[in-house]
Amino acid sequence: MRAHYQMITVGQPLEEAMAQGSLVYDGVMDDFPKLKVAIAHGGGYLPFYTGRHDYVQRMGHTGGQLKGSFSSYLKRFNYETVFFNPDMLEYLAKKVPTKNIMMGTDYPFGEKNPVKFVRSAKNISNAVQDAIVGANAAKFLGIKI
Repeated sequence: MRAHYQMITVGQPLEEAMAQGSLVYDGVMDDFPKLKVAIAHGGGYLPFYTGRHDYVQRMGHTGGQLKGSFSSYLKRFNYETVFFNPDMLEYLAKKVPTKNIMMGTDYPFGEKNPVKFVRSAKNISNAVQDAIVGANAAKFLGIKI
């Protein structure tokens, strides 16, 4: 994966997906229902491929111990916005509760203007964008604003 900088372009989103999947499959999310988890880079590949997880669960290959479908766990996580595609931010906002999406920066490597990135998601209302750029993170962190 070192060739062509794929440790970052492929490896990072894979790493987030594997971490999130492990928290679900290993029972951590069921054992600790109040646990708050933030996943970088929009959750990596996972929010976009939960259908595959649901399918293998229905086929009985894995996930029999889960209390719901694999995709039902997506709403238990919080996601940050550093994944560089406004249309994918819009898609994520359809897959998970928008209150679970927080602006990220990945400073100094990520978005050079993270607020502008969130604002560029035209299919997300201004009110939801406002929450993403501040209020959602404040609530997640227990900070009153």
